[in-house]
Amino acid sequence: MPQHYITRPSDQQFLLPVDMSEWLPEDDLSKIILDLVDHKFDLSQFYGKYREDGLGAAFFDPKIMVGLILYSYCQGVRSSRQIERFCYRDVAYRIVARNHQPDHTTISRFCKSFTSELETLFFQFLKILHENGMVNVGVIALDGTKMKANAAMRRNRIITQTEIEIKQMFEDSRHIDEEEDKIYGDKGNADIVPETLKTHKRRQELFEAAKKKMNEESARENQDYNERMKQREEEENDNSDGKKLRGRKPKPPVPDSQRTTKINTTDPDSRIMKSYHNDYFQGYNAQVVVSENQYIIAADVMNDENDSNLLIPMVKQLEDQDCYPVSDSVLLTDAGYWGYSNYLAMCDSPLELLCATRKERKLSKIDRSSRFLLDLKDVCRNVGTPFANRVILASVAAEFYHTFIVNGNIPTSQSIVRGIMEAKFTSENAKTLYSKRKTIVEPLFGWTKENRNFKKFQRRGLGICKSEWKLICLTQNILKFSADMRARTLSLVLMVIEPVIDLLEAFHQFLIFRSLPRGILF
Repeated sequence: MPQHYITRPSDQQFLLPVDMSEWLPEDDLSKIILDLVDHKFDLSQFYGKYREDGLGAAFFDPKIMVGLILYSYCQGVRSSRQIERFCYRDVAYRIVARNHQPDHTTISRFCKSFTSELETLFFQFLKILHENGMVNVGVIALDGTKMKANAAMRRNRIITQTEIEIKQMFEDSRHIDEEEDKIYGDKGNADIVPETLKTHKRRQELFEAAKKKMNEESARENQDYNERMKQREEEENDNSDGKKLRGRKPKPPVPDSQRTTKINTTDPDSRIMKSYHNDYFQGYNAQVVVSENQYIIAADVMNDENDSNLLIPMVKQLEDQDCYPVSDSVLLTDAGYWGYSNYLAMCDSPLELLCATRKERKLSKIDRSSRFLLDLKDVCRNVGTPFANRVILASVAAEFYHTFIVNGNIPTSQSIVRGIMEAKFTSENAKTLYSKRKTIVEPLFGWTKENRNFKKFQRRGLGICKSEWKLICLTQNILKFSADMRARTLSLVLMVIEPVIDLLEAFHQFLIFRSLPRGILF
């Protein structure tokens, strides 16, 4: 039997105290997480929720819990039971947790109790990136992806079905009460609650919440319809010719008795979404704004499937945050965000919008003759004409655009605004700039959903999903920061090594020169 193999007895003790941090390299992600929670993040809001008088059971230091949650999300692990298991078996988890092993109940309760506090860490880390000059916001891109909700599509109901099932639940509860009276009498034991009654009560609460959500949406639709009709009447009254406005009138909302809009009784905030493969699922619309070097600078979750309704809320979030100045930034979006009202709203924004009005493969077919519309836009601004006033814009543009009427169609404010945006894409500079959109934002969704396996929200409710999405985006930024720090360290090493290599190469050439015969030079 050979005697030169390496081995060690399985029961051998360590002879000296062990420092687990030495088992991993200095640039390991776990040590970056430790530096963030120990020295960079402000966790005072976490400590503020605990009692200061020392009464009650002891709690884990929020530095331990925050670091553990951030590291597990970076690794694509969100299950509290799996996190507990890794705290026993994984070296990096034990380093982040300071060799503690919180149970899964403690981890789950911490996430639920500090939802809003964990959300604020996203903005704190953006400020850290800004202080270190890590983010380039000259060109930013906005895009969204559909994420599954923690709810099944078979739980969708319309309002009539919901009312019927609520009535049925009340009947079931009444029958259960009668059965209890027979068993326990009129003064039955209040401490004993049958499991069936618990289930009915919980289901009844969910259905009532769903019905309330439907009624709120119905009232909001009625209010929007009344406001649009009132605005249309005012415009017709202001018209000097006394003619009615062109175009269709707004359609009145469908009565509640005829509504087919469905709402989910498990998660009333979620909606039926259409995926890119033309299939449907219950979910949310997750939005991100990404910098040119692929850092997420804004993130949000909405339950509107149409991206065109989400452009202004995301731009407002960008303008409200104080982490990055975006006054000179160019915002790139795809055709899903195009809309007449969106463009008019962006006229007053410090951001420059570059939004496709059609599919990208058709952008090259835009007529270059429409570039004069850009000059018209500048003229309107220079003379002080309110560009957002569609009536003045249409009347001024019609005088200059009559030679470009196609198929006898009179130009409208919507068509002229579309022509102005399409005229931007006729320049090679704009095409080159817009070609960066896919490389900026699309890889991020691939990393998040495929590599890190974040394809579904774990918790329910729009507000909770917003916090969960920001936590996912925060950990994505941390991973990107870790990779950039490694690349920066490598570049510094190369800067030191390259002069040494050049010196050795010169010395090598000198040795070759000395080895040549003296007469060969003449």
